[in-house]
Amino acid sequence: MGERLVLNGYADFHQMALARKKAMSQGLHAYLGIRENLKIYLDNGAFYFLKLGGETPVDDYVEFVYNARPDWYPVPQDFIPIPSMSPTEQEECFQLTMASNHAYAHGNFVLIMHLSPKLTNYTVALSQHPALFAKRKMAIGGIVPNLLRSPVAVPHRQIITNLQSVRQLFVNQSLHIFGLGGTATLHLTTLLRIDSADSSGWRNCAARGIIQLPGSGDRTVADLGSWRGRTPSQEEWLLLEQCSCPACQQFGLAGLRANRVFGFRNRATHNLWVLLQEIHWIEHELTNQTYQNKFQARLDNSHYLPLISQIVSTSFPSCGVRFALYSFQNFNKSDCFDFFPIRLIQFIILNCNYTPNLCKGSKQGSWGPGTHWVPCGGYYRGKYSFLLLFPVHWWPWGEVRGGA
Repeated sequence: MGERLVLNGYADFHQMALARKKAMSQGLHAYLGIRENLKIYLDNGAFYFLKLGGETPVDDYVEFVYNARPDWYPVPQDFIPIPSMSPTEQEECFQLTMASNHAYAHGNFVLIMHLSPKLTNYTVALSQHPALFAKRKMAIGGIVPNLLRSPVAVPHRQIITNLQSVRQLFVNQSLHIFGLGGTATLHLTTLLRIDSADSSGWRNCAARGIIQLPGSGDRTVADLGSWRGRTPSQEEWLLLEQCSCPACQQFGLAGLRANRVFGFRNRATHNLWVLLQEIHWIEHELTNQTYQNKFQARLDNSHYLPLISQIVSTSFPSCGVRFALYSFQNFNKSDCFDFFPIRLIQFIILNCNYTPNLCKGSKQGSWGPGTHWVPCGGYYRGKYSFLLLFPVHWWPWGEVRGGA
């Protein structure tokens, strides 16, 4: 069966004193109603606190970790570099993050490195220190700013080369990448043999009136103000009319085009479905050793295609997965996607107006006032998987366009 896990952000608990107190008193598993064999990952909230311009409450985070008892948690604070920083600022981020790694090399704290001009410094510092190199789990951050094509960002091809080097050096460590779990970047994480990745992209797109198409990227289907993007072609509209995702089957194109929370839910469900289908396609083609013959047609419109081609030319891993879907109303019951091979991956959906009926025997859910958590995104290669969860009341990127 394999282990299963779900990722939560500490920043959410930090904002809600009562929720934090209850989680520490009861433990995260009991507080969230998650059974013990479902592993809970905790993000340290560094990006959230960085955006606020304040310092991470390190002592509060450590207290929360020891009392709430998540199964996976990074060092309390890392200092995320952005491409526009000067060499001096980049060096300062490296030194401060490594100081945090050293300070919390004990116990089960997960070490963090950043994709930046200082990545080699990280790999040397982590690999040459016996206590740090002995850690079984590491995480890589700082990737998203470098994928935004800033003139001073690390070139994309260099990103791939860097990640390949990290994977080769830390061959015995479990590697997690923050923010690299979209429909196209899933190809990258799988081919690079990264163990886990998370992303909120599919959910953010839904809030902006954007849906995702398999292998083709994002398309704008709802006019929600200032957000603009490529609209579907006539052929793509026809494909959407035939989409078999739960949202499209129940509400059709009108559901995708709708505003307010109703439209957001439908687009989010559609985007998650596309993400799941993309994982299935990747694993199926890798298992059948046909990926190298089909990926170019699959990703014909993706600007990540040259990067994926770069990886395929040098390495070609193969792995298989299975998926299960949990009803947000009952963590104790799951429905397997029986058409996914080999290993179990579980996804948690907690804030849908229905539980997608994806296979025979699926349990139907319903939208109710007692629902508090919403999925934000996540993926795990091999034995594990997760969705990053945010409380519905605490949407971290501002109000959903169109209102509630």
